[in-house]
Amino acid sequence: MGKKSHVATYSVLLEYLQHNGVDLSAAGTNDRGLSLHHALEFIDLLAANCVRPLGFEPWRRTDNAYNIHSAGVWDLEEVGPEWIDEAKRYLLVLDLKPLDVIAVQF
Repeated sequence: MGKKSHVATYSVLLEYLQHNGVDLSAAGTNDRGLSLHHALEFIDLLAANCVRPLGFEPWRRTDNAYNIHSAGVWDLEEVGPEWIDEAKRYLLVLDLKPLDVIAVQF
């Protein structure tokens, strides 16, 4: 069977985000954030579909909103083929709380 089209690939990825993501529109962004568990799954889904992410943005839950944890933003521009392991290590050291989320740029 041939390679999946970009449309089919991105449909799968966007469907995952829609079903498992947290809407961050109240924080002034169009992103959907993923829990740590779902972000780790999403990394595997990206890799399985040969899609390399651009970066990750951690969003910390405050009393009534989400704020970007700008010190934790990670850009994959400089990471080589080992990006999957590097991305997972990065997410695991963020010390995310249960209501914090990760926005994945791809």
